[in-house]
Amino acid sequence: MSETLQSLTPELLIPLEKPKSEELFIPIRPERRRTPRQHVPIPLFVYGYGPEEHTFYEGTATIAVNVHGGSMRMNTAVQLGQRLLVTNRENERSQPCIVVFVGERLGGGFEVAFSFTAEMIHFWEKPNGKAADRTPSDEIDLRRRAS
Repeated sequence: MSETLQSLTPELLIPLEKPKSEELFIPIRPERRRTPRQHVPIPLFVYGYGPEEHTFYEGTATIAVNVHGGSMRMNTAVQLGQRLLVTNRENERSQPCIVVFVGERLGGGFEVAFSFTAEMIHFWEKPNGKAADRTPSDEIDLRRRAS
């Protein structure tokens, strides 16, 4: 090891000051989502075009949702920027979306994040039922948090 690197190594590896406890909880990357996520599985149908313009169809479920989109696991490979049509199987609403993240999963398949082309506050709602049949747990609160 060079003499310069040896002299700098302790300074590079050992902080000069002990961090304050509140500094340990500061996120490295600020939250970029416009609205909070809800981690809830909602069954979906996903439609799109694969290579050579072949259409595909896949049943899946969400991992997390918000009014601007969500994330899901898929077996079909998709590409960043690809347009898909997602249908909420619970309320039969369909909405076009754009793939904004694709990551391979260790056990196979892909984790896919998608964004709606417009804010869709009602897309994730459960189907309408009688007021007495609905409980607060049936509602997914995706409204903006008060700042």
